[in-house]
Amino acid sequence: MKRVLTVLIALAMFSVPLTVFAENPLGFPMREGSDSNAHMHNEEGIMHYNKGHYEEALKHFSVSEKIDPKVGASHYNMALSLDKLGQHGDATMHFKVALKLAHGRKDITESKILKGHIGH
Repeated sequence: MKRVLTVLIALAMFSVPLTVFAENPLGFPMREGSDSNAHMHNEEGIMHYNKGHYEEALKHFSVSEKIDPKVGASHYNMALSLDKLGQHGDATMHFKVALKLAHGRKDITESKILKGHIGH
């Protein structure tokens, strides 16, 4: 009985969504060589995310990432959306990529939800 109770408690702890660390999606500055369409889709994704339309936001962030895959903010925003949708494994993968592509952006490197997912 103790073993069953321990397993149930452990499962309950792991099922707590990491959204307790919820943060807002990030914009990214246009830089030389940036694609304006990637920027536009990221901004559209932010608008939908802020309205609670997480699936629609994810679609826009995904398009942004496909157009300009080297922008950490796109991966970060995808991860936030995936977290809201309960897809924590995929969220963790995108948080890791976002961290790799952060280039010192503290809003990514010091993100509590990112750290909660990747264990930093």
